[in-house]
Amino acid sequence: MCMKKKKVFIALEMSGIAGQAKLAGIFRYLNKKYNDNSIWEIHLVRTRNDLTEASLTDAIQNNTDGFIVSIPDVEESVGPISRISTPTIIMDIHSQAMEGRRDSIIFIRNSADDIGRKAANFLINQGIAHSYAFLHSNPIMDWSISR
Repeated sequence: MCMKKKKVFIALEMSGIAGQAKLAGIFRYLNKKYNDNSIWEIHLVRTRNDLTEASLTDAIQNNTDGFIVSIPDVEESVGPISRISTPTIIMDIHSQAMEGRRDSIIFIRNSADDIGRKAANFLINQGIAHSYAFLHSNPIMDWSISR
């Protein structure tokens, strides 16, 4: 049985380990669910510069079936998907326009405070050390400051 391929727009910051791990998770899911017969036709956007209002508008006009967006600091660019009801996953983007959308959307958020607390507890439970350090991300992001 041949199923129609679903067009899925995926925007992940691929320069860092977090975006690469998210993409690996997506492919792990597809492989587990569909083996080599994935029904997803993926349009991958890998940088903040490539995730524009124009790229999203084009995807909408091309009848994209779903969106997965997780690139930091793109609040102004995501406007076009705040006005549609296409299934959408938003990870760690805080946009007032997106917050107003209610149909077919899920928000996934990391808690920098919880991650920092768990990391500190882990280090404390490792025993006495002469020093501890936390290195900020480069460039320094809000989540990095919170941690």
